[in-house]
Amino acid sequence: MKATHKIVAGVALLAAVYAGSAWYLGKKAEAEISHQIEQLNAAVATHLAVNLEESQAKLRVVSYDRHWFSAKINYELVVQDAEHKHQILFQDHLRHGPLPLTALGHGHWRPMLAYSELTLLPTDTVQMWFEAAQNQAPLVAKTVIGLDGATQSQLDFAALDYSDAAGNKLTATAAQAQIQYQSQKEQLQVQADLPSLSWLEGEDKTQIQLLGTTLESNLSGFSSAQQASARIQSTQLRMDWGQSTQVVVDNLQMISDYALHNELLDSAVQYDLGQIYIDDHDLGQVVLAVDVKRLDYQVLNALSQHPDLEQMDEEAIRPYAQKLLAHRPEVNLNQLTLSNPAGTSELVLRMHLAPTALDEDVSSGIDLAHYVDSLQMQLQTSRSMIQGYFAEESILSSLADMLIARSAEQLQEVDLVEYDGDALRFALQFDAQSNQLLLNQKPITAEELAYLIIAMQMGGLF
Repeated sequence: MKATHKIVAGVALLAAVYAGSAWYLGKKAEAEISHQIEQLNAAVATHLAVNLEESQAKLRVVSYDRHWFSAKINYELVVQDAEHKHQILFQDHLRHGPLPLTALGHGHWRPMLAYSELTLLPTDTVQMWFEAAQNQAPLVAKTVIGLDGATQSQLDFAALDYSDAAGNKLTATAAQAQIQYQSQKEQLQVQADLPSLSWLEGEDKTQIQLLGTTLESNLSGFSSAQQASARIQSTQLRMDWGQSTQVVVDNLQMISDYALHNELLDSAVQYDLGQIYIDDHDLGQVVLAVDVKRLDYQVLNALSQHPDLEQMDEEAIRPYAQKLLAHRPEVNLNQLTLSNPAGTSELVLRMHLAPTALDEDVSSGIDLAHYVDSLQMQLQTSRSMIQGYFAEESILSSLADMLIARSAEQLQEVDLVEYDGDALRFALQFDAQSNQLLLNQKPITAEELAYLIIAMQMGGLF
């Protein structure tokens, strides 16, 4: 056989092998996409239930036209709440592996199941989005589906510029997001960047601007063992009310996470407001961190979606509340911190609820163990810190200082607080096992504490 014939035969063989591989990988890609859609729908359903959302969201394949080397796929995402149903459509041009030319052109050289180019289609639900994107596709996604089913997606969002007849205006710079999804490990990771977003209210000229926003999110376990975390950060939030007031918050972020354990939810959220200014007045920083543990989210979800929730009385709600209390849930305010150049104030409140909290208390006195397994409350502030909020208003600063000093001295007289002339501290602790209540590290009975509070109320302090 001549050399040229051998080369032609070799090329033909390689072409046949590649064509067969493309057909086989195309079938595997179709099966993998179907599997991933099932996983994502299950994960979204659990996520919405955990967040007590009344809406439902489901993705499905409308049509799958598979050819030898490629496929055309149409998807439908339906988001439905109690009143509305929203339809979002996508079209996907899928190239089968192992080495699709389009993927090679974008720098992806590793063998893969398929390479996807997905585009959002216009519908009534997203028509305004298309108009804001100047009738360009507002969302385009390019995805590599690996041989093991792992996917890597690059999402590109078009810049937005939308105005209506009332003078309202929305603008946003182009944004990007990256998604990594591993179906075998049931893991989803999202990173997104939005450089700038602005909204102008035409009637009163109120403007809100969000600058330098980033999102990091992780989701794992698409069943009863689901875990999720998210972090949203912005370099600046600006709010302008015409010519009257301007509020600026620098370096703000929100951190949240939750985990499901045997149908019980542990969840936490933290808000950081890095630096707050109102018309150039420095109001310092705010940190708020709360969490709940051992919360039966399915019971809470059933209660929140009850059709007659607004008309339910205490007796109707009681069975739901008792089911929640059966797991001894915790409700914690782990941190509420206010800081300014003059000082810091902090509040901590941690409470472990008892299963009997809603039952009738038949004891002769006040039985705290009937309501809580444990309780911890700590408050610390200072006159100088509170004065710091009025640093540029001498009259208001003096008045606030006088009122705080007077109240602190009255509270100190009855041992409700510790006060040294500037710093004011309050601490309350209770443990059901020892049945001991401490006020500022000193033993006190629940009746004595109740009497002190009532006396202060009658004196007009509370």
